[in-house]
Amino acid sequence: MDKTAFSLGGDLGREHGGGASCYTNSAKGPKQDFWVSSDTPYFRENPGDPYKAWDMSRTLNYLPGRYLTFRWEYDYRAGNVPYFSGPGGVTPPEGNQGALGSLVPGGAPDLRKNENRLSLAILVKF
Repeated sequence: MDKTAFSLGGDLGREHGGGASCYTNSAKGPKQDFWVSSDTPYFRENPGDPYKAWDMSRTLNYLPGRYLTFRWEYDYRAGNVPYFSGPGGVTPPEGNQGALGSLVPGGAPDLRKNENRLSLAILVKF
């Protein structure tokens, strides 16, 4: 190995409008950082509901030649409410039936508060 690199990045976000305020509670709505809404039984459209999340990733790139890259990436994401898909997935056993976001009898998404993900990729440049 003749070269290594390290980077650190970050982002912040706020929401304004649609019943949410950006910085403080106001007549326009409550202070909101992010609004996870679909108005389903799992994510209600309630401005002001807390949603706090964070993530991290580690990536290793191996470039054996000028036109080939192998990438291994590990991601960890977590939140204060179940948001990430678990091993049982989010599709009901009999498939999606009815209107979007509607309850399907006998089906509920397998949601978790955290997620681990390993991705492998090969990039070939032409």
